[in-house]
Amino acid sequence: MRTARSPDLGQAVIVMVQGSVFLLVRLLPGHVGESQRTCHVISMPATDVTPERLTAHCGLVIERGTAEVVERGEGMPCVNCLLRAPR
Repeated sequence: MRTARSPDLGQAVIVMVQGSVFLLVRLLPGHVGESQRTCHVISMPATDVTPERLTAHCGLVIERGTAEVVERGEGMPCVNCLLRAPR
């Protein structure tokens, strides 16, 4: 596992495990209550096009435009995503 930063994503943490790319995201304010804005682990597809929806490791479906990429040290993690994330 290694982490990297992308110029396009600011200080976002990008985790790469065995050639797969993972990001931490959380829903934008207004989509859920503030206490439910946990950080979810998503697997990024190996394409240049962001799909209309991504599924977090916990099963939450995240529509394009409803989430933000989380920067290092931000937000509370989704425990179910952490339990299902690759190690």
